Amino acid sequence: MTSFLSRSLAIFAALSWGSISTQADTTVFIDPTVRYQTFEGWGVSLAWWAKVVGGFPDSCRNDYMEKVFDPVKGLGFTIVRYNIGGGENPALHTLPFRANMEGFEPTPGQWNWDADAGQRWVLQQAKARGATIFEAFANSPPYWMTLSGSVTGGKNGNQNNLATGHAQDFADYLATVVEHFKDREGIVFRTLEPFNESNSNWWYFGKNQEGCHCDPHYQAWIIGFAGRALADRNLTTRVSASDENSIDDTLAVFRSYPPSARDFMSQINTHSYHGNETIELNQAAAAANKVLWQSEYGDADASGITLSYRIWST
Repeated sequence: MTSFLSRSLAIFAALSWGSISTQADTTVFIDPTVRYQTFEGWGVSLAWWAKVVGGFPDSCRNDYMEKVFDPVKGLGFTIVRYNIGGGENPALHTLPFRANMEGFEPTPGQWNWDADAGQRWVLQQAKARGATIFEAFANSPPYWMTLSGSVTGGKNGNQNNLATGHAQDFADYLATVVEHFKDREGIVFRTLEPFNESNSNWWYFGKNQEGCHCDPHYQAWIIGFAGRALADRNLTTRVSASDENSIDDTLAVFRSYPPSARDFMSQINTHSYHGNETIELNQAAAAANKVLWQSEYGDADASGITLSYRIWST
C-alpha cells in the first residue's frame, strides 16, 4: 500500500506541476523505500459474515475463502479477529440471524464446544490458507452475566452491563475459550480483546447486535481479571484494549488506565471512524511499549479510495 500510494503521489505531483508552471518541466521523485511505519499485515474480523458463509455449501464457501485469503487470487489477508459470542437469552428475539452469535457457555458451568460452527470453520480455513496472526474479541459477556439479562446492552446506554459479581466469571469464560481453541482447535490467539466500543453509550437493551458499555474504570478492572485468568492457564495470549469508536477516545481511555491494568496489555486497539489524535496515540503506544492496531474500520465506498486515504492518514 505504501509503495502504491507513493507512486500515485509521484505521478500526481508531476502532472500538477506541469499543468500550472510556465517554466521548464520539473520531475518530483518520491522514494518508496523510505518507510515511516510498519504494517504487520492486514486482515478481517469474522463477525458476522463468517457465521453465514461458514454454513454455505462447500463450493460456495471455498470460493469465498479463496477470494478473502488467497494471496494471489484474493485479498491475501494475514490477520483474523475471531468473535467470541456471548450468546443471547433464549427468551429474547431481537437479534438478526447473522448477529445472533452462539456462546460457548449458554448456562453457568455448561459448555457447548459444538457452538458457532460456521465461524469456527472459516477460522480454520483462514489458518490453512496462510493467516498467521489471530485475535479473539468479545462484544458482550453471556446474557446471564449481564444486569439487563441480554447481550444487546443495558437498560440505559451508560450502564455498565456486566454485573459486578460476574467479572471473574467473564474473565474465566474468555480465558477458557482461548485455552480450548489452543488445545482443541490448534489456534493460538496472540491477543484477547474483552471490549468493543465499550465507552460508547449506544449499547442498550434491544439493539440489533451484541454490545456492552464499560466505562474506563470498569475496563481497567476487567483487564486485570482477564490478564490473571490467562496467566493462570499458562497461556501466552495477552490482553488488548480498548477498541473505542474513535482514535481520540481510545487515547483518552488508555491514558486513564492505571499501571496495574496496562501491565496485562501487549497491544492498544482502536477503531478509526472518528478522531484526529493519530500522532498522540502512536506516541502513547510507543512510550508504553505497546503494539498499536487499527482494529476496525468500514465505509460505503466500493472504490477503496476512502479506505486508502484512511490508511494513509492514520
